[in-house]
Formats: sequence, structure tokens, C-alpha cells
Amino acid sequence: MSMRIYNLTIMLMFATGQVAADNLFVCSDSSHQVLQFDGDNGEEIGPFSFVANPTGITFQTLKSLHGISGDLFACSSSSHQVLRFNGQSGEEMGPFCSVANPTDLTFGSLGDLFVTSSSSHQVLRFDGQSGEAMGPFCSVVNPSALTFRLLPVSGDLFVTSSSSHQVLRFDGESGEAMGSFCSVANPTALTFGPTGDLFVSSSTSHQVLRFDGQSGEVMGSFCSVANPESLAFGSNGNLYVTSMSSHQVLEFDGQSGEAMGPFCFVANPIALTFRIEATECNGDVNSDGTVNVSDVLQVLNSWGLCEGCDEDINQDGDVNVSDLLLLVANWGQCE
Repeated sequence: MSMRIYNLTIMLMFATGQVAADNLFVCSDSSHQVLQFDGDNGEEIGPFSFVANPTGITFQTLKSLHGISGDLFACSSSSHQVLRFNGQSGEEMGPFCSVANPTDLTFGSLGDLFVTSSSSHQVLRFDGQSGEAMGPFCSVVNPSALTFRLLPVSGDLFVTSSSSHQVLRFDGESGEAMGSFCSVANPTALTFGPTGDLFVSSSTSHQVLRFDGQSGEVMGSFCSVANPESLAFGSNGNLYVTSMSSHQVLEFDGQSGEAMGPFCFVANPIALTFRIEATECNGDVNSDGTVNVSDVLQVLNSWGLCEGCDEDINQDGDVNVSDLLLLVANWGQCE
């Protein structure tokens, strides 16, 4: 699983204090299911959806912090497709796009979907709304995972190559190759942490390694996991890693790497992701944790037709008096 927009959202949620428990979703290679777990205690909620030979899952990019994440997208290596599921019910919405042997997927900052194909040795780009193919974005020999870096300001794409044992860096807009960022023996997954460092799992060393997010300099082993396959940071700042050997999702302190024990049990866990849920705070359009004059000025600056913008609080496609009334009704500190 890749972290893409997630890292930016987590940092913003910490900054505003708007953190709610996010349910964890894990692909089981044995049962061909996406299983859902309580984000607080790891208690299994039950099967969420069925995916034949799943290799990667992600939720559609959040539109803003004022709500919940969108639909679930999953790679199926058997059907050579990316499948789409309702993000709340798990109901299958059909194939979204076709990819030969997809291994991982993520949404970019503009909402497009990026998928790694181990057959074509490419990262492919698709329209995030229609699924229309937009062509190859970049070439990587045997890509296994990918993520965008959005902190502090860079939108570059990072992709693991299981053949070259490297994490490769590409310009996030053009796809131009920027060279090797760091070396990892048989990398299986990667994500940027809340502080901007890069974390990469290695199936050879059975470790999650930490690298400086700007220079790529190795900072050493962060934690040990038998056959790690996927990793993600939760809204509590801790790192969650799937272990194929122990059939567990393991939890580690996000600062020290100290093992906090098994979080949940899954037969052959292959990928995981969190569904982000933010505290509702209508009117806090700048996401600073308070509804105040700054939000009023931002709404006034976007007055008029503004479909899809955060200032359109009631999401009717028009920033007007109705939005101002909603803002005033929620005046003050968000709880």
C-alpha cells in the first residue's frame, strides 16, 4: 500500500487536533478478501470486499478534511484490473481500468490514479474519475510499490524496483527520471512518515529501513518484521506493517520503532491501508481548527460558482449566503 495524499492529511490533522480513529483495511492473499478492522483496538469488523489475488489497495483521495475518504480501489493480479468498491458499504462498482499484472496504486495530487505494472515495467496513469488511460507515466524495471512525496512541498513520485534493489525518483508532473534515491534489498513497500522521512520494507533483511526524506541518506533499521509486505502510518502516528510469515499486522511506535505487538491477525496479509475519517467541522475551510474571520475572508474571496471547492461548505456548487450562515453557525474552536 502506498501513502500518497495520506501523509499530508495526517500532518494536517495533527496540526489541527482533528484526529479520529481510522479503520484499517487489509488484503488477505489466502481468502481473496479485503478485511476491515477497528482502528482503535484491531478487532475484526469482517470482510469488506472480495478481490481475486489482491496486490494493492488505496482509498480515493480526500477532497478535504471535512468528511471521510472516498471509494476503495484494489489491484487484482488475476483479472489484470483495478476494481472499485463503495468506500462505505464495500459494494463492488465494477472494473475501473485494466493493467497487466498490477502491483500497487496511488492517487496523485490532481486526482489521477497511478498504477505499477510488473508486465510492462511501467507506472501507468489513469483519469481518476473516468478510468480513461492517460498513457505511461514512467518506466521502472519490475516495479513493486509507489508513493508521492507531498511534504514539505515536493510532489515527486518514488517507485521501488525489485530488480535493481532501489527506490527511484521521478518528477511528479512530467515523469522525468531523477535517478536513484536510495538502495534497499528487495524492497516491497514504501511510505513517507509524518516528519517527512522515507520508510521502506525489505523482504531480504526482514526490516523496515528509514531514510532521510530529502537526501535519501540511510538512517538505519527502524524495526524488524518477518517478510514485510506493506506498511502505513495510522492517525496516531504509529507504523503498521504486514508480516506474511506471522500472518499479522504489527504495530510500532512511530518515533522510536519500538514494537507494540500484533495489532490484528490476517492469513497471508498482502497489503493494507487506512480509511481516513476526520472530525466534521463545517466552516473551517482553511483547516486550522477554528472557524473565524480567516474562514469568512476565504469564503468571500471564492464567492460565486465554485464547484468542488472547500469554500462551498454545503457543496451545492455555489459559494453564497447559505455557506456563510453555515460558517457562522459553527463559529469558534472545532471540537
